[in-house]
Amino acid sequence: MSDAERTVYSVHIDGTKEAVWHELTRTDQPQAALWNAVLHCAKLEPGSPYQMRTQDGRFVNALGEILACDPPTLLKQSMRFTQLDDPFCTVTYEIADAPQGGVELTLTVDDLRPDTKTGKSWRGSGGAAFVCNTLKRVVEKGKASFSLRAMYGVFGLLGPLAMPKRSRVEHWPMDG
Repeated sequence: MSDAERTVYSVHIDGTKEAVWHELTRTDQPQAALWNAVLHCAKLEPGSPYQMRTQDGRFVNALGEILACDPPTLLKQSMRFTQLDDPFCTVTYEIADAPQGGVELTLTVDDLRPDTKTGKSWRGSGGAAFVCNTLKRVVEKGKASFSLRAMYGVFGLLGPLAMPKRSRVEHWPMDG
């Protein structure tokens, strides 16, 4: 197996740390920046498990554990996609005041294996740049782009057909 790698992406957001934090940690609706998944987490504190589920709650897209949490500046978590057998990676969001106003969001993904689908996806077009740029759009404009919302609408309709059975929520009990 290849050595683990890191990917880092930063973006300036015309918003507050609290607004960015709210979008990253909201549990009341799908998160456009995180593939339109809904965060399920009993407590946002180190050691707590979390899941990113489809809007209907029937499938788990990703899961892991909160590793560090310092609202509204730091969220660090382990993460793996349920549809893949890839190892966990570590995802860190750092939110800092920018000198020119607004905030700087830095997304770092560690422990990526380049020979895995997870490694390729975090570095590819659906990865760190997508997450950061979509989050920027949602914080600054109030919603994702029309084309992304349309794509998520299609995915929502096709979800039960496209998601593998292994990702059904009953296969991923959440302790904690």
